[in-house]
Amino acid sequence: MLRHAFVKWWNQFDTTKAEQDKVKIWFKAHPEFLKAADLETSMFLNQKSKLTTFLARSKSKEHLTKNLKEVLQLLQDHKEGYSSSKKEDAKSTSSSDDFY
Repeated sequence: MLRHAFVKWWNQFDTTKAEQDKVKIWFKAHPEFLKAADLETSMFLNQKSKLTTFLARSKSKEHLTKNLKEVLQLLQDHKEGYSSSKKEDAKSTSSSDDFY
């Protein structure tokens, strides 16, 4: 099966709007889009992305099952480590998470 793809360019689009200086000016005018998500959400999304990539590499059902078991084990280990690190965080202000 042969697929044909094409891109239709919009001739009326002003490409000068995408210049680096103009993009910087736009972000200065709209600083709410520069705000980073909260740390917990960022860490969750990063972990989710890594796990999705890891699972996508599965070549067979058996390999997928093995990978899912590994992922579940990692998540359980991380959850146990996270709950104990929360207790430590209450005692100290600095902690590092090796999982990320």
